[in-house]
Amino acid sequence: MDTRSLEITFTYPDEEELFMYQPSRYCSHLIGHEGPGSILALLRRKGWVHSLVAGSEPTCNDAAFFKISTKLTEDGLGER
Repeated sequence: MDTRSLEITFTYPDEEELFMYQPSRYCSHLIGHEGPGSILALLRRKGWVHSLVAGSEPTCNDAAFFKISTKLTEDGLGER
């Protein structure tokens, strides 16, 4: 089975002291929104992706990763 995906990962500060605000959750909702005018809607309209997921992953004290993962179409794999 062929898998076409793109994952963007970058470091992100730990949110322990910001648990009331959850900024990474806010960002993941903005990036992962599926409605009209969203990033996913644009990429689907271009025929480049099937899905998009975003969110943070804590790794250790004071550090985390924020990941954006997409499942690409064949056309999306060819785009630069």
